[in-house]
This record gives sequence, structure tokens and C-alpha cells, in this order.
Amino acid sequence: MANITIEALATSLKRAPITYAKDIAQKMRQDNEWEKYAKPRKTLHTYTAPIATVTDVLQAYQCDWTPKGGVNFDSVDNTLHRIKFDYEITCEDMEVLYETWLAEWYEMYKDSKDWAFTKYIFTEVILPKLVEEQNNNYYNGVAAVITPGTATTSIGSMTGLKKKIADYITAGKLVPIVTGAITSANIVDKVEAMQDALPPIYQKAGGNFYMSQTMANWYWRDYRGSFGTGNGILGNPNDGLKIDNSNKNIIGMASMEGSQRIIYSPNLIWGSRTGEPYLPQVIIDTEIRKVKLSMVYSRFIGFEYFFNTFVNDQA
Repeated sequence: MANITIEALATSLKRAPITYAKDIAQKMRQDNEWEKYAKPRKTLHTYTAPIATVTDVLQAYQCDWTPKGGVNFDSVDNTLHRIKFDYEITCEDMEVLYETWLAEWYEMYKDSKDWAFTKYIFTEVILPKLVEEQNNNYYNGVAAVITPGTATTSIGSMTGLKKKIADYITAGKLVPIVTGAITSANIVDKVEAMQDALPPIYQKAGGNFYMSQTMANWYWRDYRGSFGTGNGILGNPNDGLKIDNSNKNIIGMASMEGSQRIIYSPNLIWGSRTGEPYLPQVIIDTEIRKVKLSMVYSRFIGFEYFFNTFVNDQA
């Protein structure tokens, strides 16, 4: 492994996030399914959306002064979670990497920022795993109690939608629509029943029904088996994951796998910290025979309002 050192690797890695910043940011945004559909928000600590509920105000005319109506104030609070990424590359890792199957990726006569390895490790090794975990945590995360000196699990880094929805139901903030258990044979009926249970003003509103990818596949196949796919003259024109007689789409989410929850909310939001870039620069340092990579950022996911957010009764 001559001429390949921890210091050279560290120098190369430090330059890679800047050199490939555009590619890295684009890849993270494209591959994160929740950030693709939710609206972005910024806050320093807690994003608060005020809710004002007004009681009836109209009445029949009479000469007497008869005041009527009132306002109830509440809020939806979404607090940022501070998340970190600490990763270590040792000399043993480099030995395996360079002396076996990636030796040719060390390009002696190129500037270190142009090494194919540095782009590879950021865009093909570190980032896909980071995006995969962040996407999963947006739904399945349950913030853990910190034990000093001990890393939490990935899902312990923040609280995701699954836990938040359960807490909102317990607190009476959300009242679930009863669908009962969903199977591959009844999912079209169940989804349409949930659509019909929405208040009339939201039945024609656009938006998405979010569910697991497996349930989205079930919906398509159940619909195809009952009504066709629109591929022939006699087929039904619904050739995509649409809910008939509505402006809503079925969206399969990989992170919801194993859940039978269905979510409808035009006010789905994700948040980051005011003043921070979308993805802060990776801090890279060296020790004897080690390269350390570290990054700290903040995220939350949740709902901006409850009045047009609906879920079914399956966890």
C-alpha cells in the first residue's frame, strides 16, 4: 500500500464534499421519499403552527344585542432533533479496500480531489446509507434517551410519523377512520371506504394517500383483478394508482413497510434548522492510522395542522 496514507485519504475526503456538493445534495433530495412529498420548514428549535377554531357566528336577526361565537386557540408543535453522523476509516479498512478490489482507484498522477475513490465513498457508500436511514427514521423513529458515551440506534435519533400519529390519537388530536384489517383482497374497498369517510369538503380535494409499498401493490392488483387496467377497449381507464372519482393518488412508501396505516394530509411537513445548509459539510480529521468523518444536522417531520389530516385505525 505504498504512497497511500491516512493523511492522503483525509485530504482527498475533505475536498470531496465541496467538489461534489451539487451531486450529493441532489442525490439526497431525490432519494428521500418523505422530503419529496412533504413541505420544507425552517426553525431554530420548535416549529409552531397556531390553530384557531371558531364556533358558529351566524344567527337570525333581532333588535337585541345577542353576541355569539368564540375562538379556541391551540397549536401543532414540531421540535427539531439534533442528529449526528460519526464514521471511522481505519488503516485496516484501507488495506482491504486498496489491496484487493479497488487498488486501481488510487490514481497517483491525479489531484486527490479527483480520485474516483473519494466520489465513490461519498455518493455510493456513505450517502445511500445515510439517506436510507433518514428516510426510515422519518416514519419509524422513536427518540431515545441519551446514554453519554454510547451511540443510540439509528431509529433512536428522532421521532417519526408512526410514533407521532399514535400519540396524537391517544391525545385526541386525531380521530382515526375505522377501516379494520387490510388484505390484498379487500384493499380497494378499504381505501374507498376511507375516502368516503372524509368530510365532504375533502373528498374532492387533491392529495395523496400514503401507505406501505406492499399495500400500494395490493391496491393495484386488487383493482386490476376487479376492473382491469385500461389496456384494452373494455378496460377501466384507471391505469395508475388513482382513487376513482377523486383527485387523490396512492403513494407507496418503503419506510412504511409492515404498517397498515394510511395517511392523508396536505399539511405534511419536514423541518431543518434555520441558518444551516440542507446538508452541512462533513468534518474530517485524522488520528494515528484513522480517518474520522463527522456531520451534525437537525430534522423533524410532522403535520402543520390537524383539521385536514386523516389516518385510519391500523398501526
